[in-house]
Amino acid sequence: NNPDAPPKRGSVDHSTAGGRLLYTRFHTGKPTPHTVLAELVGNAIISHHAYLRDFLTPALDSEYLERVRDKRLDEYKEAERRFFERVMTEEQLRQYVDHAAEELHAYLQLSPQESIESKLMFLSKFIFSVLVDADRTDTRLFEEGRTDEPESDRKQLFAQYYDRLMEELKRLRERDDGRSSIPALRRSMSEQCDRFAERPPGIYMLPIPTGGGKTLASLRYALKLAMRLGLKQIIYVVPF
Repeated sequence: NNPDAPPKRGSVDHSTAGGRLLYTRFHTGKPTPHTVLAELVGNAIISHHAYLRDFLTPALDSEYLERVRDKRLDEYKEAERRFFERVMTEEQLRQYVDHAAEELHAYLQLSPQESIESKLMFLSKFIFSVLVDADRTDTRLFEEGRTDEPESDRKQLFAQYYDRLMEELKRLRERDDGRSSIPALRRSMSEQCDRFAERPPGIYMLPIPTGGGKTLASLRYALKLAMRLGLKQIIYVVPF
């Protein structure tokens, strides 16, 4: 409404409002699937412009509860009214959350040997990652004036990234002065990963020692596999 005087960044606290909507309507205070869902998804919502908040800090404070329960939000009721008016009805939200709670319950029944805590930790990380990816993708499409991302765009993108990676590998090869055998070993393993992308997809190990070029070699494999099979995404998870 005011392109010459937009609101200050961060002044519209939509993330807290989203987390509060789930908390006030579905958090019962008891360990039900709806309560756990309100916490997992709500925490991802309130954290999606930063990092995941602590449910409980070492000082026994709760950054999660401070946001969804205690923080003052003067415009919350108006935001809630407009959400149900413009996005989905209260009944649609209830059905949506009920279905998600069923999925959560089924997920927690899998792999009995794994603890509930481990399952919820991984699920929390996954939900947060999915939300951040979706939020940034939606923002980019909005700024480009588009509503979706055609399949052809992804294929072209993966091909473009593969070409860029090959240019970088060529640059590294030209920089090699031949005084060390390590670059040659890196190239050999990278080329093996490229050829391996012709195999069926699955779970594989890449036992290359530190300094062996695992990052670029595995990216090379992933890009070629994505192009060959027409995959939608590459998800790269690092342990830090």
